[in-house]
Amino acid sequence: MSCLPWMRAPSPLLHRLVHVVLALCAPLLAVPASAAEDDGRLWLTGSTRVGLPAAFSASLLLQTRFSDDIGEFERLVIRPSLGRSLGAGFSAAIGYGAHIIEEPTDKVEHRAWQQLSFEHRASFLNVVHRLRLEQRFLEGVDGTALRLRYLLGGSVPLFSSPLRASLRNELFFDLNSKRAGPDSGFGETRFFAGLSHPLGTALTLEGGYQLQYVDGRNQDAANHTLILSLSHSF
Repeated sequence: MSCLPWMRAPSPLLHRLVHVVLALCAPLLAVPASAAEDDGRLWLTGSTRVGLPAAFSASLLLQTRFSDDIGEFERLVIRPSLGRSLGAGFSAAIGYGAHIIEEPTDKVEHRAWQQLSFEHRASFLNVVHRLRLEQRFLEGVDGTALRLRYLLGGSVPLFSSPLRASLRNELFFDLNSKRAGPDSGFGETRFFAGLSHPLGTALTLEGGYQLQYVDGRNQDAANHTLILSLSHSF
């Protein structure tokens, strides 16, 4: 006797989708949000990418961040980079980031970084892995603070339309301890859920919600952030 439709074994595609969702959301299960200080934030991002010969590309990202329930300007981020496609879904990039911070105190953080990315498809699901190493130069902190970041993301088209749904989670690990700076170990996690839509052939608009949990030295923080991004490529 044949099984009823709802009693059939799940498809391999469903297994893959469930595994990706669990991998993205699992770090949030350990977040003690009730013990963290909450804040509402807004991040506005504009980026452009231009293709160069020999599979190279150059990018520039500008981002403004607002904190204190979106009532205060918190920082401006300027992030140029140079990347190269390595084939088979792999790419590498190097870059620099300037964080011009106004809240809670005026300071500037300079960062150099290197990253390796891998993108692949699981049926209709696009999956991306990104590993980034940062060297952070912090005002008032001697030496260089090292940090490792790992991002896992997935996106899927909705209803055979240009609209796509995205889930991403990024984990941050400090690799060394610095007096008046970060402690080594887990630093933060950023979980994002949102939608993106192309605006013509070269522009893409993305919007969504990000939960940023920061494991602070004196006080943990759970930041609820609205993110709006406009990206351009040519």
